[in-house]
Amino acid sequence: MSAGLTYQQKKIRAEDIARVDSERKHLETLLQTRINFFVLFVSAFLIGMGHIEERMPKLIALGTGTVVSLLFTLAALRTWILVQSALNELEVLDDRHPYVRYRKAILFPPNANILLVVIPPILTVLFLILTVSWFFPANHKADVIPPSCAGKNDSKPAMRGHSEGHELDRSRRRGTSSHRDHRG
Repeated sequence: MSAGLTYQQKKIRAEDIARVDSERKHLETLLQTRINFFVLFVSAFLIGMGHIEERMPKLIALGTGTVVSLLFTLAALRTWILVQSALNELEVLDDRHPYVRYRKAILFPPNANILLVVIPPILTVLFLILTVSWFFPANHKADVIPPSCAGKNDSKPAMRGHSEGHELDRSRRRGTSSHRDHRG
């Protein structure tokens, strides 16, 4: 604090510091609560997604999860920006405040909140990737039956259905074949 301030100015300044510090504490708690809830949401959501087997309900759920995740991300980012603003204002009002001193003393990471605030965007990208991969399913080599097993008159590899693929996989593990061998 400046030495040239009157008693009234010092009192107002001390009140400002107390208000900003109180708001900073509230905002940091809010940020922590939002991120904790978000991590819980994602965990429960992904566990629930494992129980949906039909394509369209899974796609709708993933799309909804992506949108909700994006909204959580925006809320967390906004709260983080408010926390940073309060910290910067606190530094301007009182550069000797303990929080300001501790913040300056620790060089890496520059702020622990930045380590937490990147979690929602990362998981939102994960949701987006999962949604897009379910919307545009790729044809993997494991999903194609070789021409030798597809039938004598087939010139192209045949796509096997969901249940056929699992039956073929189970028969390979047992050492038997559920498809006829057409080599000879």
